[in-house]
Amino acid sequence: MKFTLYILFLSIVSYAQQNGQSSLYFFNQSFYNSAYISIDEGVSFVATGRNQWVNFKGAPKTTNLTVYSSFAKSAAGGLSVQIDQLGATRTSSFYGNFSYKIKFRKKTNLYAIRVIGMPQKEKQFNYLSFGLSFGVNNYQTFFSKLRVNDNTEADFIQGANYSQFTPNVGAAVLYYNNRLFLGTSVPTLLKNKLSSTISQFATEKRHLYVVAGVLKELNNGVIVRPSCVIKVVENAPVLPELGLSFLFDNKLWIGALVRGKVAVGAHLIYTTKSNLRIGYAYDHMLNSIQRFSVGSHEVMISYNVNKAKKRSLVFCPKF
Repeated sequence: MKFTLYILFLSIVSYAQQNGQSSLYFFNQSFYNSAYISIDEGVSFVATGRNQWVNFKGAPKTTNLTVYSSFAKSAAGGLSVQIDQLGATRTSSFYGNFSYKIKFRKKTNLYAIRVIGMPQKEKQFNYLSFGLSFGVNNYQTFFSKLRVNDNTEADFIQGANYSQFTPNVGAAVLYYNNRLFLGTSVPTLLKNKLSSTISQFATEKRHLYVVAGVLKELNNGVIVRPSCVIKVVENAPVLPELGLSFLFDNKLWIGALVRGKVAVGAHLIYTTKSNLRIGYAYDHMLNSIQRFSVGSHEVMISYNVNKAKKRSLVFCPKF
């Protein structure tokens, strides 16, 4: 019994420490890239929920809650909470974020890209944003939720659950203007050890994210945005994600993605005149998991309270 529980605990914690997956990453980058929060003016609230591998027992369920606000024109601060449930293991992350951006004039527009709603004589700028995050992760395993062969074992009866807090810090950089963006981030720089009073079970791994995208207006007024995300985790294969989205009437986003050889997906996001945004994404698995699951679902709701009467002209990475 003790040996079986140890093996289960080892496998669960090793997996659960990986950052939660998201198909709506470009619409909620604040949790993984703290430099992103200085883009929006005013106060922003974002909530996402993901039910991964539906019908697969014990599959991940992830919830993200973020709030951030601009201040002093070039700075922004916020809070992020993520809860990732995987079987009997729960990972809860609580982080504070800070971002500062540098603005400099864009001399030329080589690709002659016109942004909807932007006057042609409006000054255009480049921005370089830096971000820092700091907080704690809490790893919990509830052995009472495990199905065992011998429920008379003393450790099982006493409910020998596991809980550990680990502090961490992250850093990020994001370059953007009204037509393109390029960023990189490491949300967790410290490699904390996860262990009980007896032995070490796992180590937190660093996650590197590289994001890029370009916006181009087509002849019919529709904006197209090709994008990519590259995720690099120590001792794991590099996972590229390619996306293509279209913006209609500056309100409706429709797009698709290919996540390596693992999954394909589609998303739909609608923004109202009051800056309320509602989104949905669906993933279809391409690997062996598709035999046991009908796919993954993700929903998002966000709201921006802009203190300024004039809408921000730089909205490229915001989408």
